[in-house]
Amino acid sequence: MFFTGQINFVLAEDWGNVLPGKLDFSQADTDSATAPYKENEVLVKYKKNIINPNTAAGKIRKNNFESQSDISEKEKLTDAAFLYDIKDNSTVDEKIEEFEKNPAVDVVQPNYIYKSTAITPPNDPGWRYLWGLSNFGQSINSIAGTSGDDMKWLYAWDKYKNDPNSEKNPVIVADIDTGFDYNHPDVNVNNLWDGSACKDENGNYLGGCKYGYDYDYNKKDPKDADMSTHGTCTGGIIAAAINNGVGLVGMNPGVKLMSIKSDMQSGGNPGVFNTASITKSIKFAAHNGAKIINMSFGGAGANDPLLASAIGNFPGLVVAAAGNDSANNDITPIYPCNLNATLSNVICVGATDQNDALAALSNYGTNSIDVAAPGNNIYVLYYDPNNDDQYASGDGTSLSAPYASGLASLLWGYKSSLTTAQVKNAILNTGDVKTGLSAIRQISNGTDTGGRRINAYNALLSIDPMDADIVPPSSPSGLSVR
Repeated sequence: MFFTGQINFVLAEDWGNVLPGKLDFSQADTDSATAPYKENEVLVKYKKNIINPNTAAGKIRKNNFESQSDISEKEKLTDAAFLYDIKDNSTVDEKIEEFEKNPAVDVVQPNYIYKSTAITPPNDPGWRYLWGLSNFGQSINSIAGTSGDDMKWLYAWDKYKNDPNSEKNPVIVADIDTGFDYNHPDVNVNNLWDGSACKDENGNYLGGCKYGYDYDYNKKDPKDADMSTHGTCTGGIIAAAINNGVGLVGMNPGVKLMSIKSDMQSGGNPGVFNTASITKSIKFAAHNGAKIINMSFGGAGANDPLLASAIGNFPGLVVAAAGNDSANNDITPIYPCNLNATLSNVICVGATDQNDALAALSNYGTNSIDVAAPGNNIYVLYYDPNNDDQYASGDGTSLSAPYASGLASLLWGYKSSLTTAQVKNAILNTGDVKTGLSAIRQISNGTDTGGRRINAYNALLSIDPMDADIVPPSSPSGLSVR
C-alpha cells in the first residue's frame, strides 16, 4: 500500500518575521474587584400590585416616583422594568440603597457592563498560515482563501480548554505511518504517548517503548528515519505543540500521540506498507490504549479481509485518507478508506481547498467519501535528517485525515464516556454543508445541498447540549500574512 498522494514540499518562510494574529474583540475586564457598571444609571423593576405602569393610576404613581427620586426614564425594558438616568448628584450605590427601602420597588440594580471575551490565538508564529484552523482570507502560496472557510478550531480549542464541562482527557491517537521526529522543536514530550509499559501486538509486555514502535526494523523507537518525512507531517497536524513561540500548532495539542512506523523503508521502499505490518500496528495500538488510529495511506484493488478484520476488531475509530488521484472511489475503491461501507468504525476523509471546494487532487465519491477536511497548502512539520528540523507546505488527503483524527481526540478528550458511534456521528453530522463538496456524500441543511467539511466547534457543541444554542463568532478580519 502506498500513501494516498504525494506531498510536494515548499520550505516555510521565516517564522520569526510572522506575528501571531489578534482577534478584533474587546478584552474582558477581569481586574476589577467588583463587576463594572455604567455610572449615573440605575435599573428599577416595580411591584405591579403597587405601581403598575400599564394602568392609568400606575402611570401617575410611576411619574410621581420618578419626580420625587430625581430620575428620568431612559428606556423601557419590560412592562414593569425601566432604565433610568440619575439626575441629582447621588451615586449608583446611593440610589440603590434609597430604592431598596421603597415598598414599591421589586428590584433595583446597576446597569452592569458585559464585554465579549477575546479568544487569543496561539503565539506560534506560523499560526497565520494555518488557514484550515482559522481562515481570514489570507493568501497561502499565492492562493487566496475565503474568510470563514475553516474548521472553527480556535473556538473549539477554547471550549476544550476552558469549559468546566470538559474533562480535558489526554486521548491516545495512533498514527500508523513512516515514524515521527519526536525531537522536532515544535513537539512537546507531554503530547507523546508514554510507552514505559508498552505491549506488543499480542499483548505481551515489551518494557519501555519510546513513544511508539517500529515494525519495519522491529525496534521500540519509531524515529522518522528517511526523507519521506510523511509521518512527521501527519503526526504534527495532530499534535504539534501550542504556545511555545515557534512553528505551528496541532489540531489537539493536548493529545497523546503514538507513532507506529509501519512502512518498508528497510527494504528500500519508504512509504510503502503491507497487510502484515499494518495489521500488527493496529493490534499494537489496541493493546496500548489508543482510541483513534490515523491511516494516511491506501491502495486500489480488492478488499483485504485480514486488514478489514483487524480494523473491525479495533475498539475505537479509524480515520483513513481518500486518496489523491482525482478519481471516483465509488468506481475504484481505495482501501482502507472504502471499508467504511462495511465497518462502522471507519471514516473516509477527502480534501478541501481554501475556499471550501473539493481539492483538485482529492478522490471523490458520493457513496464512499464521508466528509472532507483541509488538504491544500497545509503547513506541516518537516523532517530532514541531513539538516535542521524544518517546516513545509503540502497537499493531500494524507493531511486531511489527521485533522479528522485530531477532532476525534478532542471529542473523546472532552467527554470520555462517548462511544465510537457517537464520536463518528459528531464528526460527520456537524460539519458545514458546502455546495463545493457535491462530489462526496450529500446532505441538505434546508438551504444548501452538498458535502460536509468538518467543523470542530460544532462537533464539540453537539456533545454538550448546554451550549447547543451558541453560535461561534465570524472569522476575524483585517489580518494579513507577511
